[in-house]
Amino acid sequence: MSSTTTANTIAALSSIFAIEGYPKTMVSDNGPQLTADAFEEFCKRHGIKHITTAPFHPASNGLAERFVQTFTLNSHGKSPAELIHGRSVRTVLSQLFEQPVEAKQSVTKYVPNQMVYARNYTRGEKWIEGSIDRPVGKMIFMVRTTNGYIKRLFNQLKPKIPASSSIEKPPEFLKI
Repeated sequence: MSSTTTANTIAALSSIFAIEGYPKTMVSDNGPQLTADAFEEFCKRHGIKHITTAPFHPASNGLAERFVQTFTLNSHGKSPAELIHGRSVRTVLSQLFEQPVEAKQSVTKYVPNQMVYARNYTRGEKWIEGSIDRPVGKMIFMVRTTNGYIKRLFNQLKPKIPASSSIEKPPEFLKI
């Protein structure tokens, strides 16, 4: 793309989705064109759950990159898109006939209001105190700090040991 504005990104994705169908979930980085209100509205309007990766953790996008390599051909009687992608094409019309899927309850290491240390990528201490606000995905959490909210992957968090313990900060071997 010659320009990666929100409008151009939506136009490019609309062209792709017109051919391939709408995804149920889309994972992206935190680029400004992908976090704009107009982009979130586009995703909502087309039934797409948009998840952004944790900042400063490029491996988060590795699963998405790997998925692109897993397309396989299968049985007869399928449309060309189904044969190429190994799945039915998801469109606005097909969404009318989808059965609601119950969310799987995943066991996570962190729960809301749990006190944690979150990796700090700005000036100051490497670890800052905060509390889990809510999970954003299976492994990503919003953390409430004294300076506002930050998004962190589970391995960018460490549980805060209660004050009754002699250890207050994460031990050196736990630091990233």
